[in-house]
Amino acid sequence: MKFHLIMIIAALALTPAYGCSGGDDAKSTKSASKKDKKAKKKKKKKKGYEGGEVANGGSIKGVISTTKEVADKMEKGLDKDENCVTDGITERKAGALVVAEGKVANAIVYIAKIKKGKAYTASDVTVDNNGCRYVPRVSIGHKKAQLLTTNSDPTAHNVNVKLPGGNVFNKALPKAKKASVKLKKAGYTKISCDMHPWMEAHMMVLDNPYGVLTAADGSYDLTDVPAGDYTVRCGTSSSERVSPRSPSRPARRPQRISRSSPGSR
Repeated sequence: MKFHLIMIIAALALTPAYGCSGGDDAKSTKSASKKDKKAKKKKKKKKGYEGGEVANGGSIKGVISTTKEVADKMEKGLDKDENCVTDGITERKAGALVVAEGKVANAIVYIAKIKKGKAYTASDVTVDNNGCRYVPRVSIGHKKAQLLTTNSDPTAHNVNVKLPGGNVFNKALPKAKKASVKLKKAGYTKISCDMHPWMEAHMMVLDNPYGVLTAADGSYDLTDVPAGDYTVRCGTSSSERVSPRSPSRPARRPQRISRSSPGSR
């Protein structure tokens, strides 16, 4: 290769009067190499979730419970804004994590890293500022959809959204106004108001349709699941990170859906 390059340089040195197209060739070579690199990157890029019809799908059912005493977080200092006080109440339960007789409501249960399954539409999620609290307090969003925040209160708020990947969306939200942000990545999302520090909402952004909130009795049901081995994760709003290490979690072992018997587990 060195010999070949030396010969080209020598030829250019001996024929300066006739001009040379070597520069254009070099540019086209570089351009081609860049295109090749981009094409390789596209090939290496991971495929997203593939939705379609699920034949003989099964269900993953269960109940999230805990033997520990879990106290709901208290919202205090409501009297710092007179518009947030109703009937003289200056503190109240948050209502994000509800435990009754050991059963956990509002826990997020989802299948992690599933590549193929039932079809779904990534619908937008609306979280309203209402009574100086977020409604709903816990929700599930989907990648590529929008998080919409509205303000039904007679006072101003701001919406501070900590998105997956470390990105932050922070915007003033006067009364009767709204704001939106696109959910570009899957992961845990926290919503808060800097003007009213007791206000919090929690969202899990998924890239698949297999996610639910537990009911009042702690039950959940993930339906139309293709046969296979899956990791089912559970998290609550009791910590800032929704993870399978939450106090109330299903078994760590992957759940198995049998092709021959697509019933629930």
